[in-house]
Amino acid sequence: MLIILGSTGGVGKALLHGMASTMYPYGEIIGSRRSESDLSSSESVDRYFAALAGRLRSNERLHVINAVGISLNGSIAKLHDDAWQQTLDINVMGAVRVLRAFARGTLAIPGSSVCLLSSIVPRVGVYGTAAYSASKAALAGLVKVAGIEFGKRHLRVNAVELGYCHTGLIRQLGAPQLAGVIAGIPLNGLAGEGDIVSACHFALSNRYLTGSMIPLTGGL
Repeated sequence: MLIILGSTGGVGKALLHGMASTMYPYGEIIGSRRSESDLSSSESVDRYFAALAGRLRSNERLHVINAVGISLNGSIAKLHDDAWQQTLDINVMGAVRVLRAFARGTLAIPGSSVCLLSSIVPRVGVYGTAAYSASKAALAGLVKVAGIEFGKRHLRVNAVELGYCHTGLIRQLGAPQLAGVIAGIPLNGLAGEGDIVSACHFALSNRYLTGSMIPLTGGL
């Protein structure tokens, strides 16, 4: 079974559609809206994962992609505490709540895995994105430790570090700004939906990969 949290967003929609391809034999694929699994609430996340137990077949592996995330932009000097707190709560603690619910009890059998979505922003630095950047940088440490802790049970945790993609906030840029972004990418283009899907599939399916950040950045 494959669960895609945040399947109503741009990247989440692409993943839901792409993973449904016969190339990726995950069995049942379930997209989750925020109303079904509110990552700001431990109780909501725990309820959602507990409900999955009744849908999993005997010895069926559970795979999870967390595509939930927010970006509240503003300079360090001007962005208020509540915006920082909300960003960190969803992007960092939301991922913690997912990992905690995934690993509890007997829901996830050996071979199950989680793929978090991270970002290139902490490495390249973008003005006005300090809260978002800090939240995504935190995922690198979380993934590394989760890989160690969960590995004893043969559960894997990885993250795909997204660069600039056709899907997402990049569409808000004007043509001159977009051209400037593309010019700075070594592969001279944006990641497509298929690129994101194949990277997440690799993170979920490779049996010897855990605790890793997988860069999908076009060479940045």
